[in-house]
Order: sequence, then structure tokens, then C-alpha cells
Amino acid sequence: RGIEEVRKKPFLGDSPVNVTNKMSDLMQGEGIVDFVNGYLYTALISGLIGLATLILALLGQLSLIVTGRPKRRGNELAYSQLGFAFSAVVATIVMLGNISFGGTTLMLFGFMAAIAGVASSAARRNAVRERRERNETLNIPMDGAEPA
Repeated sequence: RGIEEVRKKPFLGDSPVNVTNKMSDLMQGEGIVDFVNGYLYTALISGLIGLATLILALLGQLSLIVTGRPKRRGNELAYSQLGFAFSAVVATIVMLGNISFGGTTLMLFGFMAAIAGVASSAARRNAVRERRERNETLNIPMDGAEPA
């Protein structure tokens, strides 16, 4: 039923009030329309453009995590932080298929994005520090001059 409504306004969607009114035939005993799929709800209220933006944001977080991992083993803290962030993003992707996107879910999404951003940033800083330390250990000058 929700896909039918998305087809009526596919690009930008409709306001939450209008969507709820149009789908009032699905109202439950508590007087609410329970949107149980976060992706469908996003498409209903922000269209396919909003849905694509949400999916790209989720995939972008995964990309940050994967590209932020250290190249060498040995930094177990960075790996555990990135593993936690990766699992949080994957859990959010799965969760949005089974629950609506609002309230607590929106807050959890914000936390997940923050965790992924901080973890990938920390891993990148660690990688730069490791590279700098390796160059100092090998006594490689940064300006191309001969070592002293």
C-alpha cells in the first residue's frame, strides 16, 4: 500500500500529515498508522530523492569506516573501534527495514553516524601517525635531502 502512495508523488514525497491521512484506512486501534519500514516511510515523506540520500548516507558511513582502517596490523584499538562502528552501521541498515524512522530511531541513527565519523577519523589520524613514526624510524627525510 505504501508503494502505491510513493508512486503518486515519487520525487519529493508528501508531508507526514498528508501521508497519514491518505493511509488512514490502515489506522490501528491506538489511532495511529504504524509505518514499520523506515525506508518506505522515508520514500513516502521525502520521495525517492530522500530515500536515495538516506541510502547514500548509510553507504558513505560504511565507506568511511572501511577506508579509515589502518594498513598494518598491530593497532588493535583502532580495529576494535572501527569494528564497533561498522557493526553499528550495519545494524542500523537492517533495523530501518523493520521499524519506522522517527523518534528514538532517528536519535539512534544520529548516534551511529557520529560513532562512525569519530572512529574513522581516529583511524585516519592513527594511520598518519604510524606513517610518520615509520619514516622517522627509517630516517627518511621529507624534503628529499640525504639523511644526516
